[in-house]
Amino acid sequence: MTCLESFLILKDWLTKCNASRKLNDNFDYRIKYSLNTAIRKQRLQMKFDTLKAKNPALHAKLSILMSKNDKDVIK
Repeated sequence: MTCLESFLILKDWLTKCNASRKLNDNFDYRIKYSLNTAIRKQRLQMKFDTLKAKNPALHAKLSILMSKNDKDVIK
């Protein structure tokens, strides 16, 4: 996946999260900074299953939000 594709996916995801709970609107800078740091340090992103093990509460909230978004797309 290219850096641009990653950026667009993360921005879309954060925009959806922002609809649920107000976040800092400066997404572009934070996403670019995080992607560049991950590339520089050669660290891969966390898988959704890993999030379930490390933070079950957040995983549950995101699962609910993602299932609601999936249902909205199907309509």
